Formats: sequence, structure tokens, C-alpha cells
Amino acid sequence: MFKTTGRVISVQLQAPTYPWSQIQPSSNLNRTTSLTALARLTIFLPTLTRSRTICTPTKRTWSLVQNTRPNEAPFQSSSTSTLSPAFHQHQHQHYFSTLLSRSSSTSQSKMVANLNLNGHSASFHSSPPPLPPGKSKHHIVMLESIHCAPPTFDFPHTMDTHLRTTPAQVAERIRDATIVIACVVPVTPADMDQAPHLDILAVMAVGIGWVDKADCARRGVTVTNCIAGNVDAVSEHFLGLYFAARKNLVRAHRAVTQTHDWKEKGTLTKTLFSSDTSPKNQTENQNQDQDQDQVSARGGGGASGPPMGCGQEVLGIMGYGALGKRIEKLAKAVGFGEVLISERKHGHGHKDIRQGRTPFTETLRRATTICICLPKEPDTVDLIAEKELRQMRPDACLINLARGGIVNEAALAKALREHWIACAATDVLEVEPAFPGSSPLVPEEGGEEVPNLTISPHIAWYTQSTIENYKRLLKQGIEGWVAGTLQHGPDKVDEVVVVHGGKVWR
Repeated sequence: MFKTTGRVISVQLQAPTYPWSQIQPSSNLNRTTSLTALARLTIFLPTLTRSRTICTPTKRTWSLVQNTRPNEAPFQSSSTSTLSPAFHQHQHQHYFSTLLSRSSSTSQSKMVANLNLNGHSASFHSSPPPLPPGKSKHHIVMLESIHCAPPTFDFPHTMDTHLRTTPAQVAERIRDATIVIACVVPVTPADMDQAPHLDILAVMAVGIGWVDKADCARRGVTVTNCIAGNVDAVSEHFLGLYFAARKNLVRAHRAVTQTHDWKEKGTLTKTLFSSDTSPKNQTENQNQDQDQDQVSARGGGGASGPPMGCGQEVLGIMGYGALGKRIEKLAKAVGFGEVLISERKHGHGHKDIRQGRTPFTETLRRATTICICLPKEPDTVDLIAEKELRQMRPDACLINLARGGIVNEAALAKALREHWIACAATDVLEVEPAFPGSSPLVPEEGGEEVPNLTISPHIAWYTQSTIENYKRLLKQGIEGWVAGTLQHGPDKVDEVVVVHGGKVWR
């Protein structure tokens, strides 16, 4: 089908079988039967642009390449057939060339191109592959509704919703799915081997470190996530963890509700801000007349002595995406003295230091508070380990909002026990859900807890606004895939796209 409505042209190409079967324009065009054909439509329209546009389909998508040099000759190819002009209006020539390539995976696909020549833009979409044999609807499997209920989808489908799913249950549960919604539990390549109809993996979270993106691209499986859906919530949680760690609020609460220390000592300032929290030291402190206003000999306001105020802080941010930028804004709003944006750890000297960034090792040395808010990737595992912790200031506070494993937990426990740094807080652990004995930071029941450490159980993301964002972004990705509108051009896809059309986009 080829038609025009005003200055908007719609070209629909259908190829259910080969040879390439049909282009049916409103005017006479030559039909080609070659397996690979170049269709050149020379269009005469009274529009503003004289650009040549070449569209090339990849798996289930269109790629777009544009050359805007005026009066350029039409694209020629001696190995392909061409189509005769479709319309003749006024004197402005517009060459629109469409390259159709056979793909074993797209022989049943329908591809649509919509051009807005007046707006100098073009958009392309292709319908998803056929439904599995005997199926008239998509089948959605949601693996973890415990975190967030699914949105309502506006297309025919069936759906299995599971409150929780263990890794061992994934393969069986997704076996008949065309669409899988996951959150934390990984969907591995081995699981996908058991799901022959799987076409889209929609992650109802921001973090996608467990997704094998290259494997999904190889399979032609689209991957989406809820990009930046929790930025406000997690950045606000940074402030909560910062104040909880610096002010030792968890321990203060326990001291008031579980002991008589406040009444007996008259103040808990010495107890809460001593570098040694062992029972023996606390007993000794009862008999010591220490100066209330003492400052730690290790740098002014460390684990011994009064905590820092915001104005004294030098915040080092590791990870400067949407979350890092939001944390920077909040930190400045509450009065942090200075903010450093760390460069990546694995650079090759000063030539790799981007404008406005501080070298990684310098950030470690200078920052009084370091916030980890970057993705977990192979090169960020153990980003902060013993070597890095030893480079930090003795009055430093380390906060991890990202993923467990980015900070080496054994090294952090050692650093806190031996007072290399003042305090730490984390919302994430390497093993989740955590339990006594599951981490060096979570000792066995009855074991001595790690001092000056605040842990929250991966709840930084959890607010009403995040739930609304997750539902909206999940719906946007899945319905965009069903409609075939996730790709907007050769180098542009919908914001939720991670993998699409056999390509890893981010």
C-alpha cells in the first residue's frame, strides 16, 4: 500500500512469502520478484526539504539513514530493480529509497514507514512476529508481583502472575510466554532456551545488571526497563542514609529503647560517637571525663568525636547518570560544602579525565562522604575493595545505593571494625534477601555486629511515585513493542529500550 494524505506519506510493505510479493501503490509501479530489492520512489511534492532517505530493515525494525545535501542524484544500484515514479506534483523532487533485505526471522513481518516531509522527520515501525501456533493472544508471565502489581495492558493477552519466583522456577514458568515481566530474579540464557516464543523481556526495575544483553540481542529478544523511574525516591533515600549514618541514629534508637544508658550517663554523645563500640570500651567510657567537644585526632569529626555537619562535607559521587545528578542537586540544597563528580576508575591517565570530573583516586582521598550510584557491570564489581577503603579518609562515610557487589562486603566490614573509615550505609547487599550469616555485613545470630553501619533492605526505590513510574514505563515498553513503535529512527529508540532489533542500545 502506498498513499498520501496532504504532506504525510505512508508506505506499507508486506512480505509474507518470497519472492517479495507486493507493493500496491495507488499509481502503477513495477513489481520486483528479487529476494533483495531496492525500491526507489521518486516523489514530487511541494515540501521544504530536499533530503534523500534510505530505509533499511533490521530484525523487526527499520533503520534510517538520511543525507540532506540538496539536489543529490537518486541512489543507484545495478544489482537491484527499481520502481517507477509514483506521483508528480510541482517541481521539487524527493527521492525516497527503501532497501528490502530478506531475513529468515522476518519473512512473516509487516513493516510500515511514515514520513512527515514537511516536518523533516520520519518514523518507522514493524509489527511483532506472528503469535505462536494455535495462539490468538500474547501470553504474559509476571515473575514477581510482590514488588509491584502489573499495569493494565490495552491489547489482547493472557497473563500468569506469580507473587514470587525462585531462579529454579523461572524456566518452567516462562515456557509458553511471549512477554516476560521480571524484576530481581534473573532470566538467564538457559531459561530462555526453554521459552521458544519469548520476544520481549520487560524489567520492572532500573537495574539490569543480571540481563545478558548480548545474548538477548543474538536471540532477537527485546529488553526494556523502567529507566530513571526511581530517581526521586533513591536520591531522597541517600539523604536518609547519610543522616542515619553520620548521626548514628539506629544505635541511638536502640540505646534509648533497650538500655538505661541515657538516664545513667546523662548523655549518649560519648557512647554514640566513640570509635570503639565494644562493651568493654563503653564501660571504660563511663569512668572517663572526656571533653564533650573533642575532635577526632584522625581528621576532625570521624568515628571519635562529634559528627560532621553538612557544610563540612565534601561529597564524592560515583555514577553521574540521572540519579547522580539528582543526588548532587539535593546535596547542594541541604548545604554540602563541596561536590566532586568522580571519573571512572579504569582510565588511562589524565587524558581520560572529562571536564568537570575528579580522578577516581583523588575522589577517594578528598571526599568525606562517598555515594555509590552506578550500574553493576563486570568492571564495577569490587569497585570499592580493601585498597580503595584504605585510601579513604578516616572520617569518611561510604553510602551504597547501587547494587550489592560493587562494594566488597568483607573489606567494608573489616574497614569498619578496624576504623579505617568513620561509618557506612547501604541499601543493597550481594545476597538478597539477606539474613543472619548471609553477608560479612550481616553476622550470624549472636555474632558481634559491624559497628557504625546502617543497612536498609533494598527499599530506597519504594515510594508511591516510583510505583506509578514503574507501571507507566512497563506499559510504555510492552505496548510499544506490540505496536511496533519502539524504534524511532536509525539511531533512536524509545527511552525504555535496552535491547531491540538485534542491537544493544545501552
